[in-house]
Amino acid sequence: EYIFKKLGIKEVYIMGVLTNVCVKYADEYFKKLGIQTYLIKNAIKGNDFPGDTEEDAIKEMIRTGTKLIDYR
Repeated sequence: EYIFKKLGIKEVYIMGVLTNVCVKYADEYFKKLGIQTYLIKNAIKGNDFPGDTEEDAIKEMIRTGTKLIDYR
C-alpha cells in the first residue's frame, strides 16, 4: 500500500488466471486504495465453481468501477 501511494500510482491493468479468485481479489485490493482498475479481458482465464463463475466475477468488477479493455 505504501509503495503505491508513494509512487503516485493512479491506475493498474490487471490480467491473470482464475479471474473469479486471484484477479478479483487483486481488483478489490486496488480499489480499496483508490486506484482505478482496468481488466484486460483477452488476458484472463477463469475456472467456474458452483456459485462462483468467471462471468459473475467480471460483472461484479465492472459494477464496482473496473473498466474492461482488450490488449492489442
